[in-house]
Amino acid sequence: MKGYGFAIFAQRRTPTAQEYGTPAQAGVDIQCAGVLVRPGDVLVGDDDGIVVVPAAWAEEVIAWVEEHEEAEEYVKGKILAEHVSPGRYYPPTEETIKEMRRFKAQQR
Repeated sequence: MKGYGFAIFAQRRTPTAQEYGTPAQAGVDIQCAGVLVRPGDVLVGDDDGIVVVPAAWAEEVIAWVEEHEEAEEYVKGKILAEHVSPGRYYPPTEETIKEMRRFKAQQR
């Protein structure tokens, strides 16, 4: 799998609970570590783990994540420009996010 560029997350080093060659189904609900995963759900993972976003919430969650990323970049810029410690502006507050929105609107 590594040759294909897929990340593999497993509880153990060797898949002991699965027999090789066992028939599988596609397009069905599954549970993974007690979490329901349905066809169409969005899975996002990194070295720390995986998040399952239900398909019905995907657009809302993506919009929130994108704005949060923008807010973090905005905060980083303020920290660097003012030469202050990260704790001054981080984590971004709702007021900081509103300030960032106003700043973006002025830049247009």
